[in-house]
Amino acid sequence: MYTQHQIPNIHIITQPLNRSTAKLDFLYSNGGSWFEPPQHRGKKHLLEHCIASRTKNLDFEGLKQYSFQENINLNAYTSDLVMALNASGHKSDVNKMFDILLEMFFAPTFDQSILQREREVVLRETSEYRGDPSYRLYYDTIRAIFTADSVETVDPLGDPDLVAQTTLADFHELHQQNLSTSHLFFMLSGGGLEEVGEISHSIDTFLQNHLESANLIQDTTHLRPINFKPKNELQPFSYRPIVHSLASEHAELTIYIPLNISFSNTPAIVMFDNLFIKFGGTLHDILRDELQLIYGISGNFRQDMNMLQLTCGCEIQNIVPIVDNIKRTLSDVQKYLPLSKFNIFKNLIHKKIEMAADNLGSETKFMSERLLSYGKAESYNEYLERLNNVTYQDVVDLYDELAKAFEQKQVVVVSNKSEIESLKI
Repeated sequence: MYTQHQIPNIHIITQPLNRSTAKLDFLYSNGGSWFEPPQHRGKKHLLEHCIASRTKNLDFEGLKQYSFQENINLNAYTSDLVMALNASGHKSDVNKMFDILLEMFFAPTFDQSILQREREVVLRETSEYRGDPSYRLYYDTIRAIFTADSVETVDPLGDPDLVAQTTLADFHELHQQNLSTSHLFFMLSGGGLEEVGEISHSIDTFLQNHLESANLIQDTTHLRPINFKPKNELQPFSYRPIVHSLASEHAELTIYIPLNISFSNTPAIVMFDNLFIKFGGTLHDILRDELQLIYGISGNFRQDMNMLQLTCGCEIQNIVPIVDNIKRTLSDVQKYLPLSKFNIFKNLIHKKIEMAADNLGSETKFMSERLLSYGKAESYNEYLERLNNVTYQDVVDLYDELAKAFEQKQVVVVSNKSEIESLKI
């Protein structure tokens, strides 16, 4: 269930389920690393480490002991765009979890001793990650294909030298930024939600006693749209071979195909994805099982880029045949996406949705992602209704759009073999 608070940038999403477990997620929509000012690169990751470490009345050891005796699991995470706090535990303790997260989310207590300890942890973590060959290969590849100002190139670990200089004043500044620029999500799922009482009222009561936070939230001067998306753009190229010493002697092939992705065509995209790309889909079966050109294939419909991203692992000599066969399978919709297959899958889609909705937190996650991506609240049931209304022609139109756009594809191949540089694609 979705409720928009009287403060319009506060969003409450609940999923009551007959479960012994309760799960709570509180999220800042613009709390991620991309939004850090240059002098604070990497500090939001450190902020995330510290924000869920104590409350006003419970220091680090006290909160740890309290969480242990109440069997409450507290955590936080930071991505390029969002920061979130979460808690899980028994349904009888949902009210305790809610109160703790509410305080951490709106009015955290920052502690110098926690800052010093977690700063060392983050610096060691940064050193470990950046020494990982896979991590280095990933970012070297991303920076070779995306424009420098794209969100994809942002490393949440930031600048270790700046992180080492972090102060409590920095934390206060960054937290104020999170509150003043973000839409705020309160997502609760599982059992015992009735124990929380009227959630909007609980939020109002807390803010009445924390006017600094309330003023930041209610002043929408710096508030970004709920579906704000930073720039994420590929450099201009048709084929980009990346020879890297840390890559495999085989190849990772990625093909980006322009595709308009909107709220209205997401149901057709899901149908197409299952019929064409996923296990059992036409492209998967032809490339992997029939021709044995790939080890596996994945498709990612990138709303942030308006592109379909196809990725597969393969041997170098198979790259050109793979690209040619993708083009071939986009050449005849009646042959490669027949109506009979569409009808079979249309009868199965409700099972997939029901299975997905059965997982704890799935509904709240689904609806929050809909809001963050498209600015629209949509439940699983509403989504299922739209899926049921998808016609074969809707999928054909999508297929035809991809077939036409394939000529504007951008191909990336990563390997440690220089022979990829001479491929003609």
